[in-house]
Amino acid sequence: MDLDNSKKICICVYCGAYVKTECFATVAKELGQSIAKRNATLIYGGGTLGLMGEVAIAAHNAGGEVIGIVPKIFSSKLSWWFS
Repeated sequence: MDLDNSKKICICVYCGAYVKTECFATVAKELGQSIAKRNATLIYGGGTLGLMGEVAIAAHNAGGEVIGIVPKIFSSKLSWWFS
């Protein structure tokens, strides 16, 4: 995929907060790494749980920009992740 480097690409990911099958977790990690590799910004549901967490952690660890959108009701439960 050719990306125009003059434009910032943001990719929003919404997927389960539960990992049922390890192969899904593997693909989620690959997606996160791929997003970071392409210098795109990941926007996701916040936190580190499940498949969304796998994508976010992989993107972050690969040096990507990660933005978590967290509803206020959950923000106090996830405050350790954002500090």
